[in-house]
Amino acid sequence: MWGDKAYVLQRVKEDYFWLDHAEPHLKADPEVVLAALAMDGRALRFADICLQANPEFVLQAVRHTGSALVYASPKLRATREIVLEAVRQCGRSLEVASEAMRADREVVLEAVQQDGFALEFASDLLRSDREVVLAAVRVCGCALEHADPVLKNDKEIVLEAVDQHGLALESAGPLPRADREIVLAAVSRHGGALRFAPSKMKKDREVVLEAVRRSSGSAWKHAEHRLKADPLLDPCSACLNPIATPGSAGAPVFTVLEVTVREVEALVEMLATSMTGMEVRVELPVEATVGDFGRRLVEPTRHRTVYMVLLGHSEPLSPFDVDRPFLDVAAHLRTSA
Repeated sequence: MWGDKAYVLQRVKEDYFWLDHAEPHLKADPEVVLAALAMDGRALRFADICLQANPEFVLQAVRHTGSALVYASPKLRATREIVLEAVRQCGRSLEVASEAMRADREVVLEAVQQDGFALEFASDLLRSDREVVLAAVRVCGCALEHADPVLKNDKEIVLEAVDQHGLALESAGPLPRADREIVLAAVSRHGGALRFAPSKMKKDREVVLEAVRRSSGSAWKHAEHRLKADPLLDPCSACLNPIATPGSAGAPVFTVLEVTVREVEALVEMLATSMTGMEVRVELPVEATVGDFGRRLVEPTRHRTVYMVLLGHSEPLSPFDVDRPFLDVAAHLRTSA
């Protein structure tokens, strides 16, 4: 049965794994092996050793499944055309490439652009190459772990890394981890990054607030002890706070243009516009807070927080203004109807 070519051809077209059961002469049969490779490049694992050393068959395999490079002969794992094709499909196949290929800049760049973690398998020289490391962390921030120590202190590289994944802060050097901009960017992406921040940052109200709300409250345990008594940093309050933290990424910006008080009805009408041209009118009781208006601005967006900038001011309102009466904060815009 497993020596019958027609039978084996039919089976490998259903599942490449059946090639493992074929008689040795069929594992060396080009037609049978190519049929299996068309299903999955990993069929190369079961092919005859002669075909594992055949460039045509190995190229077919890695074009379909880059990780099949592991089953190629050592000579072909040192062949540039084949390794390039493999890493374009699976960056981490760089691990089984020859030492020369792992030191080839073009090969490594292709690999890290497909999977940032392929940086782990690059030569020491290329792990200290700024362009290579930048390419890797833009794809996978946590690839920063495998960068040369000097580049772990490069602000631009670390910012790119934490912007892709906040937990990359763990691998940053001491200088970037003490940089407020970097820490805020990290916790904006993943609140749990707060645990890798220095103690000074764990005392920063804005950093802690951003971390708590970006972690559904779980980062609160990493805050400095005294901040845990702050009601605005309580996980429940922090997660419901609609006002964006200055310096955090992603929140839309609304400029408050008009604030009209309708005395008879005891209502406040606010007109705000976003940077994309969205116009929002909000009507709330006169005692409404900044947070009440912020929550109404969030509703038409896909975000959890917004920046609120009062006309005539250059800085947005602070998330710690959330419980202040809106009319007190926007008094200079107040008109009556």
